[in-house]
Amino acid sequence: MNQTIKYFLKSILIIIISLFISSLLINILYYFDIINNNTVKYFKMFLSIFTFFISGLYIGKKSISKGYINGLKLSLIMVIMFIILSLIFNNIKVSRIIYYLIMTTCITFGAMIGISKNEN
Repeated sequence: MNQTIKYFLKSILIIIISLFISSLLINILYYFDIINNNTVKYFKMFLSIFTFFISGLYIGKKSISKGYINGLKLSLIMVIMFIILSLIFNNIKVSRIIYYLIMTTCITFGAMIGISKNEN
C-alpha cells in the first residue's frame, strides 16, 4: 500500500512539473512573438494531454494489475485538485468540465497501455 501511494505522488509530481515547465516555455515563446495566440491554445492543450497520458503510462507500468483502476484513481485525484482550484479562483465553466473528462480519459488510457506494456 505504501508503494502505491509513492507511485501516485510521483505521478502527480510529474503532471505538475511538466505542466509548469511546458506552460512556462510556451509563454516565453508567446512573449517574444515567436508563436501567436491561437498556436498557444493548441500547444497547451496538446502538451497537457501528452502529460496526462505519460503520467497514466507511468502509473500503469508501476501497477501490478488493473491499470485502468489506478488510472481512474489518479485522474480522480487530479480532477478533485483542479476543481478545488477552479472553485477558489471562481473559474468553473463547461469547457473546464470537458477538459477534466479529457484528462480522465488520457490518464486512464495511458494506464491501460502501461499495464499491458508491464506484462510483456
